[in-house]
Amino acid sequence: MKTALTIAALAAAGLWTGACIVLPPSIHDRIPSEAGDGGKDGTGGTGGDEAVGGMAPTSALPPCNAGASDGCARVEALALGTWHSCALVDDGHVWCWGSNLHGQLGNPELDRVSHLPPNRVAGLERVSTIEATQDTTCAVAEGDVYCWGKNDLGQFGNGISDEAELQRVALPSNATARELSGTSDTFCAIVEIEDRHTVYCWGRLLNGQLWNEREHSATPEAVSGFSDAPRLGAIATGTYMGCVVTEDGMEVRCWGGNAVTSIGNGDYGTSHVAQPVSAADLVTPVTSISHRTFPCTTSGSTLQCWGNLQEFEPGQSVSVPTTIPGVDGSVLSQAQGWKHQCFLRADGVVDCRGYNLHYELGPPLSDTLEPGPVVIVEGGAVHLAAGWHHNCVISDDGGVACWGNNMRGQCTSNPAPYAYEPEPVTFPR
Repeated sequence: MKTALTIAALAAAGLWTGACIVLPPSIHDRIPSEAGDGGKDGTGGTGGDEAVGGMAPTSALPPCNAGASDGCARVEALALGTWHSCALVDDGHVWCWGSNLHGQLGNPELDRVSHLPPNRVAGLERVSTIEATQDTTCAVAEGDVYCWGKNDLGQFGNGISDEAELQRVALPSNATARELSGTSDTFCAIVEIEDRHTVYCWGRLLNGQLWNEREHSATPEAVSGFSDAPRLGAIATGTYMGCVVTEDGMEVRCWGGNAVTSIGNGDYGTSHVAQPVSAADLVTPVTSISHRTFPCTTSGSTLQCWGNLQEFEPGQSVSVPTTIPGVDGSVLSQAQGWKHQCFLRADGVVDCRGYNLHYELGPPLSDTLEPGPVVIVEGGAVHLAAGWHHNCVISDDGGVACWGNNMRGQCTSNPAPYAYEPEPVTFPR
């Protein structure tokens, strides 16, 4: 049985108040103004009045709920951790909700509790990209990377080991961060240094990445394999490897891997150096890449994955990009959780498959390995993100809806332990 829920149905009932990203140019346009106030004791807040890094404070409009456009900022991207969720809006601010036990909501005025509604990350302005791992979030703002939340494995990338408020990652002083990816307490960024692109990573050990014989690195470490200075366009990191796509979409390079997870070049094992994925098997141009358990790319209507696919393709571990059967239609992107995978199609339909331990696939509570229209957002989903056990979408009318595990309010501030179907996230007005 499949679940179908439409935005129109939510609106009629009065309930809709409402992993690879291509951001529209408008997200880089910022208008300096006064900043807002901070939330307190679980109320929706607008953050602090001082921006990090000497940036002039900008105005902070509340995010738009579904169908709204006046006096609000449209949600442009999502980043989901295990117990919290964050949204980037087109005025360059970030709003987070759910658990704040490790400071995941980025506002020092908030209590360290769960089930908190959306609050603005204090002091963070002009953000272009956000990424979340389990209990940490990082953002690119004007070429620098800032992180907040849990920091037990060096996720802040600046040498400190304690949880703290918003912190800047210690990238080289002449580096400009372009793109960002994170998973399993590892963050990696595409950076530009003197017009040359390369990759730096920090946090938990990513298989194949040298941390100077350490299990984690509290400061960024350069990834080898980019001495020819390719122009890099997107990055995706997973539990066992990291991958980048060139700007023209014609090449993918990966590093990491292990005995059952290939980096896509036909071999199994670990590579400390980023190596090209098999060009003979890769369908190009690559239009999106994402990763958690294994990397996947899209090109037109073709979805390809490689590595250890056994969670979704029993018995399969493939060493080169392989087209996934049963995924019909034009797939724009895919997102992976712990043991589930969802696909965003060009018509706005979201298909999911995998394990359904926390209603990641919607009701009924049963597993499926075959992709199907488990969740249908009829108004048109335009962006999809997956957390450990929950998913969220942005609709074409600007609303955000989430479903799956809600034990700490990572879907909505509703105290119910699960969101069985997409439930709207209500932003403060």
